Amino acid sequence: MEKALEEQINAIPGVDSFPYPIPGTPSGDNILALKALLDSVIDKLQEMESQGTIKSTMIYDLDDGHPLKQAIHVVLQEAGDTAIASWPELHLYGEGETPNDAINTLKTEIIHLFDDLSSTHPTQLGVLPQRWLRTLRQVIQTNA
Repeated sequence: MEKALEEQINAIPGVDSFPYPIPGTPSGDNILALKALLDSVIDKLQEMESQGTIKSTMIYDLDDGHPLKQAIHVVLQEAGDTAIASWPELHLYGEGETPNDAINTLKTEIIHLFDDLSSTHPTQLGVLPQRWLRTLRQVIQTNA
């Protein structure tokens, strides 16, 4: 390692008190360990950036015929020119060119699932669809 770089790193406050001591010479090995750790963090950040962004948002309304009792927590993922909105609890997804398009597609999927499950006799629903319907009835206001 270049002497000037080593001196600059040693001049950083707290370098001597690095919380993860590495066996060996205090300055050289710790500096190399710090550099390796920093390189690893930078690599991970670059990998995450290349995968797009993931955000959390809420849906507060579906449409006039399906008012919500409570907001629905959704995950919004953007990568390139595609956005995906998902409601992980029910494994529902909406895709679009923009986040708004993806959310609107997800809203449509939620409404279709709710209407389909609500119009099916409970004895014809499996265990998982019954759970989905219970969850949907907790968040979507019905007249019944």
